[in-house]
Amino acid sequence: MAKKRVISAVLTLKDKDFASGVKKATSGTTDFERQLKQSSNTVGNFGRGAVNAFKNVALGAAALAGAFVGIAGIGDIATDILETETAFNRLSAKTGATGKELEALKGTAKDVFNAGFGESVGQVANDLGKLKSMFKDLGEKDFKNLAMGANTIADLYEVGTDEVGKSVKTMTANFKGLTQTDALDLMTTAFQKTGDYSGDLLDTFNEYSPYFSAMGMSAKDFTNILVKGSEAGAFNLDK
Repeated sequence: MAKKRVISAVLTLKDKDFASGVKKATSGTTDFERQLKQSSNTVGNFGRGAVNAFKNVALGAAALAGAFVGIAGIGDIATDILETETAFNRLSAKTGATGKELEALKGTAKDVFNAGFGESVGQVANDLGKLKSMFKDLGEKDFKNLAMGANTIADLYEVGTDEVGKSVKTMTANFKGLTQTDALDLMTTAFQKTGDYSGDLLDTFNEYSPYFSAMGMSAKDFTNILVKGSEAGAFNLDK
């Protein structure tokens, strides 16, 4: 009987140990599940963190690229400003213009450029320097009109602005009462009607204006003769 009680006690203890083991196993399973959840949360957090990190890197890269573009743009602007100021300094040196006169020339250069002429303000300023050297006594308004007209002809017929200016100078110097605007108008008419097919129209104005003037002809008469010669098939306008 005593032996049975001992066996029973041992079995009871074993059952208790088994139950405890089961509980521990169950608890272990719960702990494992919690660890899995924690791992899952960690993985999720890592994923979200990685995505955010990549987003931040991408945004940072885009901002950096934008910054480089911005810096490049600023560099271009700085270069343009430097080139413009250099051109204006040369304009002053070429013409001797200072103070209000120089400011007026700068304004004309900007207006001509804004009208769509020239590759840059610097180029226009350089061309104006050559024109101003030919027309030193021309007032601000008349000079601006000359600059606009000369650049228009130069742009349309692919000739130099200074070449147009030279022809205007020759014509106004030889034909009494002829203004710069008149000369530009006659020149435009000649270009339109002859097409300057031989490429010597401006040279013809320069070379023959004194002769036609000496014969008592007007600038308009001279221009009409050039047009008639072109229509008659003259190989060169001065032939």
